Amino acid sequence: MAEIFISHASSDQQLADAFARLLEGGINLSQKQLFCTSLEDQGIPAGADFKSFIQKQLESCEIVISLITENYYASAFCMCELGATWIKAKNFIPFIVPPLGFGDLKGVLFGMQAIRINDPAGLDQARDRILPLTKEPAGTARWTKRRDEFLSALDALLKSLPKPKIIKPEEFEKLKSQKDDYKHEYDKADEENQGLRKQIVELKKAKDKVQVAAIERKYSSEWEVFDSLAEEASQILGQFPRVVVEAFFQRSHGNEFRPKWDSWRDEPREAEEEGLLVGDEGSFDVNESNLKIKKALAALRALRTFVNETSSEEFGKQYEKRYEENFDMTLRPFWERHLMP
Repeated sequence: MAEIFISHASSDQQLADAFARLLEGGINLSQKQLFCTSLEDQGIPAGADFKSFIQKQLESCEIVISLITENYYASAFCMCELGATWIKAKNFIPFIVPPLGFGDLKGVLFGMQAIRINDPAGLDQARDRILPLTKEPAGTARWTKRRDEFLSALDALLKSLPKPKIIKPEEFEKLKSQKDDYKHEYDKADEENQGLRKQIVELKKAKDKVQVAAIERKYSSEWEVFDSLAEEASQILGQFPRVVVEAFFQRSHGNEFRPKWDSWRDEPREAEEEGLLVGDEGSFDVNESNLKIKKALAALRALRTFVNETSSEEFGKQYEKRYEENFDMTLRPFWERHLMP
């Protein structure tokens, strides 16, 4: 683990690079002794978790150096590093970087003894605190030369650093509103995902198609359930002649189906011969012993249970508003819209 942690804003990479090179060349620190996310081979290894790796570096280092710039204050992550350093009472060396001054120090930095990064004496003080970490420290002459080179290039370097974006109050409110919207969508998606996970568990235990369909409806909205039930019944009814569907309709509200010859001609008798209808003195009913008829009756019964018992009052109102007709399975408009081929 590195012994010195250089905390800086990602926007200040050039400054952090120059400062790390000053420590390496001016004090004779090795690369392994420095942790700085901006430096190649001295930052976070490929594939490592960003937050956990930085946390471990903060916990194990001897000295934390912070480059306090406008970008630093604008970085939430830098503020977290600063808080962690303060809590763990590390040997802390904060460098304040122009145009910031001592009056700009705030939060945990308020009242703390900081060093101006453009102050030669301050840099010398920092060197003296770091020297014990190196076994073969560079001489004073070498340090002075590297320090002066760093200071001569500092003004131009600072001018090249990007400025933090200042968010106007109206932009902040807009972003806050967007954040709330995203959180709402996230919570909604998370709730849906939890429902899907439960559904998957139950589907794995299902033994047949009927159970699978029941589980799917359990985790669906009322409109999805209604559309599914109506579609299933409609597909089954679509396999029958028109006269059989009419018999189902008459049966749905307790009427006898007495087909008129001029309207239906031989269709009722033909359906009877196919085992789909049973007749008695001119009236007909669906043949409950026929397997296809049984399947249709089950689908209609499931739809009727939803319409008459399990659907909410609010769903009924939504249905009537959408189609401008009563939510009543005994009415012909309902059948013509959803069930009749």
